[in-house]
Amino acid sequence: MSKIQDALQKIQKDRQGVTPKARRPAAPEPDTASQSMAVAAIVNDDTSDSYHGKRLKVDQKALRAAALIAPEYHVDLFANQYREIKRPLIAHAFGKRATRIELGHLIMVCSALSGEGKTFTSINLALSMAQERDHQVLLVDADVAKPHISNLFGASRELGLLDALEDPSLDPRSLILPTDLKGLSILPAGKPRMNAT
Repeated sequence: MSKIQDALQKIQKDRQGVTPKARRPAAPEPDTASQSMAVAAIVNDDTSDSYHGKRLKVDQKALRAAALIAPEYHVDLFANQYREIKRPLIAHAFGKRATRIELGHLIMVCSALSGEGKTFTSINLALSMAQERDHQVLLVDADVAKPHISNLFGASRELGLLDALEDPSLDPRSLILPTDLKGLSILPAGKPRMNAT
């Protein structure tokens, strides 16, 4: 967790005017068959605020079709439910009308068994928090054994968390992929490894 904390602190310092190192080139894009499950596509964008001219274009219709966000007739209900979850988290993370919790800005979604809704909860909580004014969300795919978020967002072949942990010379900030949704960025799990647990 300290590598992620260090990266977040570096990002905060960068916002004060320091320019990060250039990103390593990514692997070639996956073939179209493996992209069929993706709810986002990586696009080159010279006008992007990303460090490396790439950003994820999120397809909310595909997210909805994959049952990863609320159907249109339940959007208000889900929005209210996630608002109730996120508001206390934000309040404690930043000390807004609540006791500030040390490192409260780092939120981990986990469970004992697969199929309990970690991916669904992570995506919806991140989307909800990104809608808050003056807040940015970095969704980190730390499920390196089953990197569903990286696969869903079409970033399974991008460098990510595992690469940053394995190579200390790699700047973790350069691995963050901004999305076309204001306030939301993603750090993929990284290239698959046989020893990833």
